[in-house]
Amino acid sequence: MSGYEVPEPILNSPFEEPREHWHIAEGELPRRQTGRRPAMYYYRPPITGGESGPNGSLGITVELKLVNRIRERLKEWRGQGCPGPPGPRRSY
Repeated sequence: MSGYEVPEPILNSPFEEPREHWHIAEGELPRRQTGRRPAMYYYRPPITGGESGPNGSLGITVELKLVNRIRERLKEWRGQGCPGPPGPRRSY
């Protein structure tokens, strides 16, 4: 098993907000953490050609702020009982 593989990759139900996630960092063993992982991606400038950058990093972490804000608002809305005009109800 490589440093990025985990014994149990699926930790959550697709029908509920994630309760835990795998924290994977280079040079560390993967570990389970409570809570939802923030939405982000890693950007590596094309000049690196697939190798690590000058400081040894594999890329720059870019947070997806809008996605994280939508997730928080959706969590609040669901916590309030999904208020709004009546219509077809879906179970989440």
